[in-house]
Amino acid sequence: PEAPHISSVDYSQGVLFVRWTYGELFIDLSHSRMLHWQVVAVGKKGAEKSYSVDVTRNAMRASLPLPPGDIYNLTVTACTERSRNTSVPNIIKLEPAPPRSLFAVNTTHSSVTLLWTEDGVVDYYQVLCRTSKELKAGEPITSTSHVLTVSGLIPSSSYNCTVTSFSYSTPSRPARITVSTAAKEMNPSMVAISALAVLSILLISLLVLFLLVLRKKHLQMTRDCGAETFVNFASFERDGKLPYNWRRSLFAFLTLLPSCLWTDYLLAFYINPW
Repeated sequence: PEAPHISSVDYSQGVLFVRWTYGELFIDLSHSRMLHWQVVAVGKKGAEKSYSVDVTRNAMRASLPLPPGDIYNLTVTACTERSRNTSVPNIIKLEPAPPRSLFAVNTTHSSVTLLWTEDGVVDYYQVLCRTSKELKAGEPITSTSHVLTVSGLIPSSSYNCTVTSFSYSTPSRPARITVSTAAKEMNPSMVAISALAVLSILLISLLVLFLLVLRKKHLQMTRDCGAETFVNFASFERDGKLPYNWRRSLFAFLTLLPSCLWTDYLLAFYINPW
């Protein structure tokens, strides 16, 4: 048989569409000794390097599922009972496909783990994460695995992460995902220090308020007594009506003592945490 001629090749959605001619353009093969056509595509890097399909003699078109990202040697062979003849090889380079099923897992305040699946033939991946506030993109991270942990991120920030496939130095369309980092967790010792500091401030505020009330009552009693009125403080002390007696002083001391102790503890912890 004569050698067929590949006229057109189109690739879409993982399928290669091939058309060819044989001899004259409008030749009738109904009564010829031609049995069938054999379309073969041999890749360079794929796990299954050879892909083939047989077509009846009356059809001069075929569809062949091929993984993207590889270089294929495409031929069409005319087959009879006793012999065959193959067309001139057609070299086809398919662009890599973007990663599929891109997910973000194990997100912390400073890192995120990206997980995706491979589609076709891929040499390596490039991963880039940046915030919307960054005017200039940083250096991408190169990986040959389907799992990558990106660290050094800012807490409580939103990042736009892209994963791009590369095959024969040709990039694919990037796969995109938006990731939000968690808020930075406080150290348990810092939480305890903050709680003690707030408690100390509250106790000191209560003590100051208590002293202001005592002073107000003392000034009110002074105005009520008058400047020329004789006051027998001994009787006031016996009756327990003296504004600054030992009971109030003891209460003020007991209230102030915990605040002083906690303040000393905070200063000591700041100087030497151990």
